[in-house]
Amino acid sequence: MIEWIVSSSVLILIVIALRFVLKGKISPRMRCFLWAVVMLRLLIPFSFGATDFSAVQGVANVSQVKEFNSLAPVENISRLDGESAEITYRDSVLYGRSNTAYEPDKSVLFKPAEYFDRMERMLFLRKTASIVWLGGMALMTAVFLFSNLRFASMLKRSRHPLADCCGYDISDISCPVYMTQSIKTPCLFGLISPAIYITPAAAADTAVLRHALQHENTHYLRRDNLRAAVRCICLILHWYNPLVWLAAFLSVEDSELACDEATIQRLGEDERLSYGRTLIDMTCQGHSGLTVTATTMVGSKNAIKRRIESIAKKPKMAAGTLAAVIVIAAIAIVFTFAGPENGSFYDWLHTVDTDDITYADVSKNSPKEGYQVKVSLDDFEKLPVILDYLHKVQPEDLKECDAGETGSYDYQVYIKTPIWETRPDDGFREYLFNINSDGKVYVTFDSETARLYCRKGKSWTFSSPELFEYISGLPEEWIISGAAPNAVTAMAAVKASDFTTPEMLRNITPEKLAAALNAAAAAGQVVDFDEKSSPYYQTDIMWCWDVGDAFLEGNMEEGVSGYDLHFDIKCDLTPDIVKVTYGTVPNLETIYLKDTDLYNTVRSCSDVEEFVDTAAYEKFRYILVPQMERHLEYMSENPGNFTGYELTLFRKAGEYKEKDGARVEVYDFDYGLLTDTPEKVGMVGGMHFDSKCRLHGFNGGGQLAVRYRDGKIAATAFMGNDFWYTSSDSGELLDLNKMRLKEALDLKEEPDPTKKN
Repeated sequence: MIEWIVSSSVLILIVIALRFVLKGKISPRMRCFLWAVVMLRLLIPFSFGATDFSAVQGVANVSQVKEFNSLAPVENISRLDGESAEITYRDSVLYGRSNTAYEPDKSVLFKPAEYFDRMERMLFLRKTASIVWLGGMALMTAVFLFSNLRFASMLKRSRHPLADCCGYDISDISCPVYMTQSIKTPCLFGLISPAIYITPAAAADTAVLRHALQHENTHYLRRDNLRAAVRCICLILHWYNPLVWLAAFLSVEDSELACDEATIQRLGEDERLSYGRTLIDMTCQGHSGLTVTATTMVGSKNAIKRRIESIAKKPKMAAGTLAAVIVIAAIAIVFTFAGPENGSFYDWLHTVDTDDITYADVSKNSPKEGYQVKVSLDDFEKLPVILDYLHKVQPEDLKECDAGETGSYDYQVYIKTPIWETRPDDGFREYLFNINSDGKVYVTFDSETARLYCRKGKSWTFSSPELFEYISGLPEEWIISGAAPNAVTAMAAVKASDFTTPEMLRNITPEKLAAALNAAAAAGQVVDFDEKSSPYYQTDIMWCWDVGDAFLEGNMEEGVSGYDLHFDIKCDLTPDIVKVTYGTVPNLETIYLKDTDLYNTVRSCSDVEEFVDTAAYEKFRYILVPQMERHLEYMSENPGNFTGYELTLFRKAGEYKEKDGARVEVYDFDYGLLTDTPEKVGMVGGMHFDSKCRLHGFNGGGQLAVRYRDGKIAATAFMGNDFWYTSSDSGELLDLNKMRLKEALDLKEEPDPTKKN
């Protein structure tokens, strides 16, 4: 909100400055264009992109502004005790969460009491400002609606077609023309059905009438009535800003200048002087003001004076001036439409303090021992020392590098800081410092928020041999016991009971997966495998078999993420090669194993029981075969070159009666498409291979529903793979499923012509 106010105000000042400096040298049409850009900025509350060259860069870096903006997703702050608070965030419409309390990292809770006092004060200020702003908008909306509705009612009661009043030819006017005694000056009014309104005084003089009609007709052709409505919306949104009211006043004047210029072009140069005299004669007739969307021919005395001077001088905009204005306008657009950089990495590096850090650790890369030893920084005095080394880095020492270029490392320093301006799920910035023995430090950002904080897709590197020397000399008693083992060690120790989300393991049981991992770890055939050298690299079948989410921490109720300990186990058509990723973000280790049994286990993750009820199949063969044939034909353009299909599942799942007595049977139905070139298959959506490389997962599979009336088939419908007849834990048919089945069957059944609607 603050950035919106500042950027729009700066843009208004730029346009006003251009009008003043280049007075008489900018054409009215160019002025109208500049005001159109201003209105666009006033209507759009957000910025486009981020740059150091931004009107709000300085304001955004003010600590009070940061705190004010940071509380956007916060609904309430409840004090728990003198040193902690519970923060409640807004609902899921804006922030992707239910309206429940978010429990931050416990180290976020234990901040000094004045930290939460300050947040509470800023939240109160933000809520108060929002109420005042919305209240002002409501009042201004009422004022504008009342003024325009009252004006419209007055015109409607008193108007008469101009031709009926004076017989004047208005065939060249593009909208209806009326005469009314309720206004002091001719105008164009109306959004849906705009019309021109003429006063009796104007109609009494043929020259004045012609000029007034052509002037308002030009307003109509330029759609200035719509601009007036948009101008009112801008005033409603920014009622508190005097610069916006000034901009509205000046834009009206410039709109009239542009209209004068276009009207004279339509009338001809011979009419220039007489048109000017008409303006002079109408000087004292008044105008409608900013609260009414009518466009009038006259304005204030000073405005009329400037318009007369413009008509007399016949100004022309030089090509050089035009080019200069275009360049300045382009710079102004970038300057005011772009948001600020959220701060540079150097800024963060030199401002972060121990109080800002919610979590930190040091990890030592020691593959020979099979463990990644971890040293906690939370309870020791070494964190301030490490920050001292980071604070010594100068801007000239920092170099950008690709985000994937993390370098080899002997030690890692992992730091997490809160950032309240994001929604709770992403409420932290995370920084990983990879440090190798020559003192080279690579900095990576382990969340989208952190990458945007610096430069998306970029990391930083600098040298600090002193930091390496200090970390390598940390006392061994600071090493946490029971640190996370590497992938092979974890595979050897994992048990079926360790998997906290067994329901997410596709069609592999925890017992089967644990046994396969134990055996593969015992064999220990870790191999070097270059994914880029694989013939399936960057194809749809690269790592196409994935056992699912094998989490060892977290659960479905609380939610699981990459920050919980987990396995990610995949394979593709490369014989016997299995890709295993193990750990937590950001400490993930990926290895490649050559193991036939583990490979076959992973490859079978999408297999399900195959069963075909021959009698039932023969009964519905006339329906099933065309369905499979249609999908085979549909996939004919797929590069996988499918040669046929194979029925893998058809059996009765259950039946029930509908309210009107009809009986419905539901059959499980699945089949796979056959191909000799699975490596060429293009897969989308829920498509997947079984272990025999038959392609499943298209809308033709799932279930077949059959409705019987009086012992005869009345309708059949195929339900997609996202629907199952028994979807409750108890196996009972859910009412929702009955409703979906009924809707699908109703579409297929011909209505009985003997029944009345």
